[in-house]
Amino acid sequence: MDTITTGFYFIKDEFFKLTNTKLEFVDFKNNRHMYFVIFYNHELWAIPLSSQYEKYKKWYEEAKQMNKKNRFLIFVNVLHKDGVLLVQNAFPISPAFIERPVMDLTTDTILSLPTELIEFVVKRLKRMIIFEEKGILKFHVDLKAIRTIIYNHKNNDKR
Repeated sequence: MDTITTGFYFIKDEFFKLTNTKLEFVDFKNNRHMYFVIFYNHELWAIPLSSQYEKYKKWYEEAKQMNKKNRFLIFVNVLHKDGVLLVQNAFPISPAFIERPVMDLTTDTILSLPTELIEFVVKRLKRMIIFEEKGILKFHVDLKAIRTIIYNHKNNDKR
């Protein structure tokens, strides 16, 4: 896939096999997991969408009661179903590893989020990147290793 716009996508199994990071979240209802893909700071980023809304809502509420902030769970409604974007589980991705978009069949466009929510997601991703750079909080994956895999895959494709 060459042209990627902001929205939900499925990612090729090949990516998860190459990264060997247990990134793939299997949604047992649909057997595939959707990722919200955005372009930020010269990179494509994939943010997992979890269908385990109640689990994360409970976790969020418990943390809130203990005066702990959780800035990296974003509760959304996608296709009339509650879900959670897991920003701390985000990772860089290459268009070569995007399998296909998730289509909104009512508008025949790539499924996405409202503009205000996209802006909020970008702010949270930016904050997570800053936290990672400052050593405050880490992504759940090794960003350097993933970037190396993407770079090597890109260079192997040129041969």
